[in-house]
Amino acid sequence: MKKLVAILLAGVLVLGCSVTAFAAGSPSATAADVSVTASATDANGTSVEIVVSQEYETTEQQEAADEMAASPTATLEALINQGLDLSDSGLTADEATELVFKAVMDVKPVGDTSLINWPVTIRFNISGVTTDSKVLVLHYINGAWVAMPVTLGDGYIDVTFDSLSPVAIFVDEETLANANSSAGVTTSDSSSSSSSSPSSSATSPETGEFPLAGTLGVVAAAAVIGMLVAQRRRYTEA
Repeated sequence: MKKLVAILLAGVLVLGCSVTAFAAGSPSATAADVSVTASATDANGTSVEIVVSQEYETTEQQEAADEMAASPTATLEALINQGLDLSDSGLTADEATELVFKAVMDVKPVGDTSLINWPVTIRFNISGVTTDSKVLVLHYINGAWVAMPVTLGDGYIDVTFDSLSPVAIFVDEETLANANSSAGVTTSDSSSSSSSSPSSSATSPETGEFPLAGTLGVVAAAAVIGMLVAQRRRYTEA
C-alpha cells in the first residue's frame, strides 16, 4: 500500500509541474481590435447599410492598411514627404505630422451599390472631438491615400465619400486627452447600422485548466485515502 501511495503522490507531483504549460497567453492589441459600428446616408438622405471591418477586398488594400496600422506616424510622414495633398483637410504638413493615429478600417456598402445615390456621408462618433479639433481622415482610393474634407462637431466627424474603401483616422493629442475613457471608434448617422467585433479576443485563463485540475484532484484524493487506509490497518494489526 505504501508503494501505491508513493506512486500516486509522484503522479501528483509530475502533473503539478506541468500546470504552467497550460497557461494562456495575453492577446496583443491591433487595429483589428477596434470595435466599430457604422451607418450612413446617401445624397437623398436615405439610409445606406454599411459594413466596417478589417476584411479588405484586395491584397493591395490589406497591405496598405497593415502598413498604416504597424507604423502610422512613419507612414503618414512618408506620404506627406511624397506630396500628399492636405488642402482639403484644412491642415498644414506640420499640423498633420503631430496628429495621433486613431484607427484604420475597411468601409463598404451592403447590397447593390447601383441603387445608392452617391455621395454617401458617414458620421464617425469619436469621444473628445470638438469643432476645434484637428482631424485627418485618409481614404485609400486607386492605390493611394487621399486626405478627405471633414466636418467636425461635438463628438463626431462627418465625411462624404464618392466611393467606399479603407479609411484611416488621425486626431490631435488634445482630442485624445478629452476622451479619457474612449476605447475605440464608433460611427453612426442613421437607423441602418452594422458592427464589427474585434478580430481577436482574450483567451480565457481557464482554457486547458479544468481537465488537468480534475485529474490532480482525483489523484491527490486517492493518495490521501490510501494513506488513511494504510494507517488504519497498521493500527488494527497492532
